[in-house]
Amino acid sequence: MTEIRRSVLAAPFFMGVVLVVLALFWWIRPELPWGDEVGAHYLYFRAYNGYASVLAAVVAVVPFASSYALERNEGFSRSILMRAETVRYQVVRLLSNALAGGLVLAVPMTAARLWLQARYPLIEDINGPRPFIGSSVYLDQVTHMWLLVGVSFLFGATYATVGLASSTLLRNPYYAYVIPFAVLMIPAILLGNTDFAFLNPAMMWDPSMNSKATPWSVGAQYAVFWAVSLTLYFRFFRSKEE
Repeated sequence: MTEIRRSVLAAPFFMGVVLVVLALFWWIRPELPWGDEVGAHYLYFRAYNGYASVLAAVVAVVPFASSYALERNEGFSRSILMRAETVRYQVVRLLSNALAGGLVLAVPMTAARLWLQARYPLIEDINGPRPFIGSSVYLDQVTHMWLLVGVSFLFGATYATVGLASSTLLRNPYYAYVIPFAVLMIPAILLGNTDFAFLNPAMMWDPSMNSKATPWSVGAQYAVFWAVSLTLYFRFFRSKEE
């Protein structure tokens, strides 16, 4: 519980939440005067894919992903491991980091979703029905918005874990911030205009961005990210302590 409190009841977490809230509403600010005409679902989808989509991979790692590297470099982790089992320390740190990374995105997404639906009507989207994944999975607007909240949590937890895994490999804690962003942006640039654009990691944030995306392709990306991150984390964690 101490690690969880450190991860979600600290200044970096609240700074991340505020940053996402500002990103969400700043993007749709010009369209809010027409909110009654375009509807809550349209505005939420626009906000979700605005500045917040670019910042998400970085904000997810802000609360706790660099904590292990900082403790290791300052010698605190060595003293902690003298009093606690290594596996327990690893698991608690992993779960606390993933929880913080997920919540720092899901909390503002939930707040935006509730405010928009309370303030504006749920009407037919001006661009027609929006799919949840690819071009085949369609949901009602309320379910769609709630599922995007869930996706934002999963995305945040995943990229926070990528950052934590990076910190076990490299002594500089700033790599915990840089690598997740690079992992998101570099493939997005390379695959953006190819037949494999549906494998762009951005699909993990919004599965409807490419018509070829499927639940299997998006799920496979998450599985690969978690498998690689967990392997690196548990494989190299102890070697940096010895």
